[in-house]
Amino acid sequence: MSRRIDERHSRILAGLLKLPENKKCFDCPSKVNVYANLFNYTFVCEKCSGLHRELNHRVKSISASTFTPEEVSGLQKGGNEVRTSNK
Repeated sequence: MSRRIDERHSRILAGLLKLPENKKCFDCPSKVNVYANLFNYTFVCEKCSGLHRELNHRVKSISASTFTPEEVSGLQKGGNEVRTSNK
């Protein structure tokens, strides 16, 4: 992927993390989301990301990973609020 696309995806993800529903971990009260759980398209903290990895969920660091257009789209359509309403 080109660097320009990666930068665009980074801006989109940063914007998603600013939404009130994504400001806290999907699974716990932590307010430091640095990972995206690509199994259910939610944002999680470092501790919960490890738990999801143990469940064989695909988890990526928001700051250190590149995201495909499909992954970014999934996070835009998903997010913590959408998944919370489906719990």
